Amino acid sequence: MPLSFEMPRHLANSAKSAPIYQLVHPIFMNQAPNLYPHKNPKSYLNILSEGYTNPDFNAKLDPQPFRDTKQYWQRRLEELQEAFQVTGEVEQLEVADRLVARNERQHLHVYKASHSFIYFDRQLVSSTDPADAEKLLSVPAAAKRAKVQLGDLKLLDEHSYFRGIGYTGVTVDQAQPPYPDAPAAAAYQTEIKVHYGFKVGGLPVFGPGAKIVVSYVGEDLSQLIYFWRTPRLVNDGHFASSKVARGRPLISPREALEHFCHDNRFTKLKEGHAKVRFHDLQLGYYAASPQEVQRFLYPVYQVKGTVETWQTSKNGFNGTQEHVSGEVFRYDFTLYMLAVSDPNLGEKKIYSTREKEVTIF
Repeated sequence: MPLSFEMPRHLANSAKSAPIYQLVHPIFMNQAPNLYPHKNPKSYLNILSEGYTNPDFNAKLDPQPFRDTKQYWQRRLEELQEAFQVTGEVEQLEVADRLVARNERQHLHVYKASHSFIYFDRQLVSSTDPADAEKLLSVPAAAKRAKVQLGDLKLLDEHSYFRGIGYTGVTVDQAQPPYPDAPAAAAYQTEIKVHYGFKVGGLPVFGPGAKIVVSYVGEDLSQLIYFWRTPRLVNDGHFASSKVARGRPLISPREALEHFCHDNRFTKLKEGHAKVRFHDLQLGYYAASPQEVQRFLYPVYQVKGTVETWQTSKNGFNGTQEHVSGEVFRYDFTLYMLAVSDPNLGEKKIYSTREKEVTIF
């Protein structure tokens, strides 16, 4: 029995091209973009993140605002510290990939590899106090409050959009066992979260490096997560002077699915003992986690699906009938593949990410 693949009901749009975007960052202000980093690939991060300097680049670049990047990040930390009113006895320190300002209650983390930061109030974030459920903001009130706050901080741009609402919850047992007549455990929503995502050129930006989350306990800000890098269009090794950049040719959604089907993580599954279901295929861009250096946004295909594996045993006359024995194991996956079609690109490569671990292979 051959390995079974179930195709998704929803395929990505049939766009034939999409532009490449350079990610604006003081570290890269005086470096040239290279539209063909695959000519010297080292890893996934080299292909979709780091890129390589192009010595023939002759576009006029923006001046570097700070020759010393430490000066730039120190100023950014102080500006955000003032915006979030992190005052009192404040400790400032540099921890590997970020700068940190904190007091007994508030923490502010500014990432050096992107424009990203996290602010949170230790006494409020991810509240587990059921009493906080009584003062939970309504969805319209929380959405309005977040929009105003993000606007004041100048964190919203033409790429950001409202995605939805989430909650932090806590479940409390009402009685100690063993009491068969005890009431069921009670669940409380203690913190409301307003989520924003990002789109570039009308396409969604996937990955851990493209999101805003604003959280409230009552009317108090408990956490603000801002993960983003400012993009700008690139044309043939030059920064685009207009808002319209020449698109790079893309492979088709069906061609992308073919590559996914022939990926080693599936071809090594045992025939007759596994099934792969592709649920959804989308075209977009991929943003790496905020602590990773990323120079460009390249078009990618994202596919989501499920793998089922099982054991079979034979019975019946001459042992010719197979049936499933034991447990059926399932796991979900999210895979990304570079969508740019170019004769110099060579073999297509597929990469995966686990949203919780943000592990990239």
